[in-house]
Amino acid sequence: IIAKPGCNSTCGEVSIPYPFGMKDPECYADGWFEIECKDTSQGQKPYLKSLNLQVTSISDFLGLVTIMNPIYRWNCPSKRAMPAIKDLRGSPFVYSQESNKFVAVGCNNLAFLKSGGDTVGGCVSICDNNEEFKNMDFISSDGCHGRYCCETSLPNYLSEYNATLQDFNNQNSSVESHQCSSAFIVNKYWSQRYYMPHLNNMDYVDAVLEWEILNNTLSDSVLQFLSDHARCHGSNVTSSFTRVSGYTCRCIQGYQGNPYVRGGCTGMISMQ
Repeated sequence: IIAKPGCNSTCGEVSIPYPFGMKDPECYADGWFEIECKDTSQGQKPYLKSLNLQVTSISDFLGLVTIMNPIYRWNCPSKRAMPAIKDLRGSPFVYSQESNKFVAVGCNNLAFLKSGGDTVGGCVSICDNNEEFKNMDFISSDGCHGRYCCETSLPNYLSEYNATLQDFNNQNSSVESHQCSSAFIVNKYWSQRYYMPHLNNMDYVDAVLEWEILNNTLSDSVLQFLSDHARCHGSNVTSSFTRVSGYTCRCIQGYQGNPYVRGGCTGMISMQ
């Protein structure tokens, strides 16, 4: 049991566990958790309706949701322009520090990750002898360690960011003289060997959001449907460690399933 009675629990190939839900407001905790199941050329795909972000998986146990996050490109006239800013402020979601990384690809890049006007991360990638890189196959074996590609970790509680790029060899030259570069937040477990050669043909990459039930939502609407074998505790997913901003729930030891719905924590599991 992952959804409330009478509510759909799947969209395409993705399971939709409560507090997420579709269509009827009774099927989700509040508007932030509403899922819109859209018909696409690749079949039905779920979206976080409030943020218009495609969802590829939801974990009620881990408190994570994987989304398709846009790739920011700079000086790439053949590619569709994507927004450099994503804003989750006020929502029950933040970009997971533990599960993501910030990656930049290009020649002689200064890549900055900014939040609230402050620089909160960055990295540098170089190219040998200013050579133009057109084939990213070599990155698959070299990794993102500063040659053509670089990466860094995210700060805690990141709910808003802006990616910027500049060429440190030609900072005063025209944009036309710079090469195409890109930057993005991505699941840190993504396979560089698989994705990098195809990056030019991609507009989105997988990224992971952490979530909680916010204190200022209708908490009682969730709590009254808790599984008999669930426990909830205060959390600070979207705030600093000094303030409780919401709560998360788990099945008690020996049970598994969705703790947010009655009957969701079922079946003793082997502890051996």
